[in-house]
Formats: sequence, structure tokens, C-alpha cells
Amino acid sequence: MEDSIDTIGWIGNILLAFCGAIEACKAIYYKRSATPWALLIPWLLGEIFAIIPALFELNKDYLTFNYVANIVFISIIIYYKLKENKCQNQN
Repeated sequence: MEDSIDTIGWIGNILLAFCGAIEACKAIYYKRSATPWALLIPWLLGEIFAIIPALFELNKDYLTFNYVANIVFISIIIYYKLKENKCQNQN
């Protein structure tokens, strides 16, 4: 039974990480991000705060995978968001 639960956990967390991957790919492709700061900042902070218990107590690899993947994807999105703002300020 636990194996089935872990499999469901992996599937769910891969799908959730895929959502972040799509946004990161869009940012890379268009070299900008339309994702608002009001979403990016709470999303990033939520992932950072959520990874702490996952790393130290829960021992659920699929949670750690999701949090790390989303932190990477959010960082990419923020990079292009900042780059876009810098270009706009120079013009």
C-alpha cells in the first residue's frame, strides 16, 4: 500500500513541477516573464519554507524533487523578469 501511495506522490509532484517547467521554458523562449511578482515571491518563499521539513523530517523524495525543481524554475523566471525590468529601465 505504501508503494502505491509513493507512486501517486511521485506522479503528482512531477506534474506540479511540470507546471513550473512550462513557465520557465516560456521565460527562456521569450526572454522575459509575464508572471507577476505577486505570484513569484510567495511561490518561491513557499517552496523554500516547504523544503525544510521535507529535507529533515518527512523523508519523501518526491516532495524534495518537487521543491528543488520548482525553486530552479522560479529562479529562471525571476532571472528573466529582472532582466526584462533592467532592459526597460535602460530605455
